[in-house]
Amino acid sequence: MFSLPTSARFAAPLPPAPKKARTTKEKAKEATPNAAPGSLRAIGDGWLDSLRAAGHTPSTVSSYGNDLAIAYDHLGADTAAATITEKQISAFNASKGVTRKANGNPKAQPTILKTRRALRLALVWAAQKGLIAKAPYSAA
Repeated sequence: MFSLPTSARFAAPLPPAPKKARTTKEKAKEATPNAAPGSLRAIGDGWLDSLRAAGHTPSTVSSYGNDLAIAYDHLGADTAAATITEKQISAFNASKGVTRKANGNPKAQPTILKTRRALRLALVWAAQKGLIAKAPYSAA
């Protein structure tokens, strides 16, 4: 019969592995904290709820939720949506969270456009519902 040497049988257990930094997708999947009315998170949650009510698939809603999580990271989830400026939107559109994968490689152009579109649609929805005075996008 095979037996381990005494030193191996009584060795101290290994310490737990260090926790990895959470990805944007992992953050998006967490329960949404109570969002302050008028905050970017509240606007995003409302828009996602409207998509669910309109019959969009869970995968579509989840995908847009992941895109909004990138906006929350960059602009701040608790930022008042009405105070977001075109300059901040431009900085978000050019940010690494929008244009780069976690490994540093560039994202595909359709992915970049979808992430930008999610924020735009949420803010335009908020303006149409009267939650903010105007979406911070120029009429182009």
